[in-house]
Amino acid sequence: MKVKQENQDLRDYARMRKVALWQIAAHLGIHEMTLIGRLRKPYDDANKKAFKETVDSINFAGE
Repeated sequence: MKVKQENQDLRDYARMRKVALWQIAAHLGIHEMTLIGRLRKPYDDANKKAFKETVDSINFAGE
């Protein structure tokens, strides 16, 4: 049985749009490991929305 990670839906959202976590971290001005650490804790709806908007922004810009 595979254990589900916190915020797996957000990780999958980024992966489906071919946006790497390091790209999201760079866009936010933080280190990739900081982002990974933050993703280990549950996000509320506002943070999930902001994360998805960031992913969409990167995907749209083609960074």
